[in-house]
Amino acid sequence: MHLHQRQIRAERTADGRRFRSRRSDFQISRTVFYLVGHLEGDAPVRLNLGEMAALYDRSEALMLAELDWFAEHRFVHLDGRADGIVRLWVNPAVAVLSFPRCVGGAD
Repeated sequence: MHLHQRQIRAERTADGRRFRSRRSDFQISRTVFYLVGHLEGDAPVRLNLGEMAALYDRSEALMLAELDWFAEHRFVHLDGRADGIVRLWVNPAVAVLSFPRCVGGAD
């Protein structure tokens, strides 16, 4: 189990309730599409964690854990974090494979 999955489980079971997985817990493809959608040329993505966490209705800590997972699996390279802004580079292979889906598909 990955760190972000453990954090989700810990948050949900903190008050003694039984853990139930939700479809929105593990949004790898949605997050990749979000990152690819914020690419501007060959510059790094400057990601506002607060905005992204609010969009996905998740904590910033969980979003950071997911980005760490992406970095571990080489989807992205984290270049720095400061004041809620994460600077990262998206792996070109991930961006190229995801882009047609982000803009509505290819014919």
